[in-house]
Amino acid sequence: MKYSWIVLWVLAFLFFGCSDSKSVAGGPGSVTTNGIMASLSGNPLPYAKIALREVNYTAVEKGEEINIIGESDFVADSNGYFAVEMPDSGSFRLTVTHDGLAYSRIVDKIVYQQLDSLGVVELEATATLTGVIDVPQGNQSIWVGVLGTDVLVKSDSNGIFVIPSLPANDSLQLYFKTEDYTEEIGRKSVYLAPYQQVLNNYKDTVVIDTSVEVSDSIEGISVVYEDGRIAPYASFALREVNHKRSDFFVQNAMIKAEGYGSSVGRIHMEFPTEGSYRLTVTSGGYSYSKVLTADSIRNLKTVTLSPSVKITGSIALKSTEDFAWVGVYGLDEMVKTDVEGRFVLPSLPSEDSLKIYFMYESKGMFKEWPLKTAQKSDTLKPVILLEDFEGNFDNWYLSVDTLNKGSTFFGVDGKPEKEPKIADRVYADKDRGSNTFNGYYYVFFDPYAWVLLGTGFEEPVNLSQLDSIEFYGRGNGKIRLALENWEDYSNSIKAASDWVELDSLWNRIVIKPKDLCYDNRDNKDCSNTYEKVKTQVKQIHLFPVDGSEFHIDDIKLYGVIL
Repeated sequence: MKYSWIVLWVLAFLFFGCSDSKSVAGGPGSVTTNGIMASLSGNPLPYAKIALREVNYTAVEKGEEINIIGESDFVADSNGYFAVEMPDSGSFRLTVTHDGLAYSRIVDKIVYQQLDSLGVVELEATATLTGVIDVPQGNQSIWVGVLGTDVLVKSDSNGIFVIPSLPANDSLQLYFKTEDYTEEIGRKSVYLAPYQQVLNNYKDTVVIDTSVEVSDSIEGISVVYEDGRIAPYASFALREVNHKRSDFFVQNAMIKAEGYGSSVGRIHMEFPTEGSYRLTVTSGGYSYSKVLTADSIRNLKTVTLSPSVKITGSIALKSTEDFAWVGVYGLDEMVKTDVEGRFVLPSLPSEDSLKIYFMYESKGMFKEWPLKTAQKSDTLKPVILLEDFEGNFDNWYLSVDTLNKGSTFFGVDGKPEKEPKIADRVYADKDRGSNTFNGYYYVFFDPYAWVLLGTGFEEPVNLSQLDSIEFYGRGNGKIRLALENWEDYSNSIKAASDWVELDSLWNRIVIKPKDLCYDNRDNKDCSNTYEKVKTQVKQIHLFPVDGSEFHIDDIKLYGVIL
């Protein structure tokens, strides 16, 4: 009996004895291994952070916390699973976060059991809130928090505050406290969509007469919307043209503000004296961002904000990497790809020339990509020129099987080549008006005999988001394209297309993933072959057969940035 009493006492302490009243189950950082899976579009989110807070929980003491969950009650396991022991009565805010994603809902035991029976919660991209509120007399700032979360930020002396990450698609309550954190001075509701960036005015009395012309004698740059309305309290930042983030965390907002405009839409800054910079001004979902010289910035009178745009795209990840970071030169925005290389840049200036950069956390930047944004949100549809045989093609090679039965490439003199070289096979073609590859070959009659033209990657890449591969070809036989991860005959996987007939005219040939149906043994299984190799592609190969010559030009890859 004594032992049982002690156990009950310990459990009661763990359950109710947290000093800050935040947790109702488990302990900070506890790892769980069953229950509900934290997910993004069905993909598990390993080591997601989980917190259970009382519905009206507020931070115990003042101190900035920009994360939705500061100290977690639980951490999901490597497969994204977590479990929370809910109290029998009462409602609580359950929050799950993972790198710029969040799920947050008010639950009681019954609602939690329903979630548990479903076995999954879907996280969504967070939103960004900029706000302005009256600062009470005698205060230099106020504290702004979100009930049921750990978020707590401090306003500036004008009452402007920024919460960079808020859960989306749920009704939240902001609370405001005095500078000394002793008195609550109000609450306001907010509901935001994923990726949404808003500027909300929480002042008691706001009178902005847009019909009144702002005098040019007032110092600073005037900020207006496209329809001429003044844009009060706009955020702004000045960045070097080649500025890129050196730290790694998700920021969906275009900039981390260096300052804010006034209530009459004027921004004041220390003007540079030389060089070029990217000036960015934002207000909710509107923005202005341009590369300007120091002289142009000093002479700038007005900036006009246009609706920001969202860009989606994809990158071919190295198979050893679970994700990549994606940023934009001159801006502070940074996001992560998913495991298949897909990404969303939620807030970019419209009709502007930008340059995206991609980074692995362990290895730094590995790719840049120019981008011209349109007036509306769009999907990035990259086209990669793999080879046009006009420049350096050292990463391309010719190869034959090792059966020693006579498969070979021939030189222009008609003699077999022991070590065929790409450079010896590139010629100007009058029909194409460019250099092209011209190969002359013989393939022994054997299912494992071949000759090929190909390229490889230093590390296998994930081509899950591949749209198609295009090339121009002509010849007197057939040709097929294959994605491979080939080490040797006993250790390889392949997804190859059907054979395409060549003739004396140049033809555009397009191979889509659904066409990559044949494996190493030439068995056809369109539902499985590409699926096996797509995440670990090490080589792209072109195989000719049933002829004596093939000619190739302009090999392109669509839909994913390499």
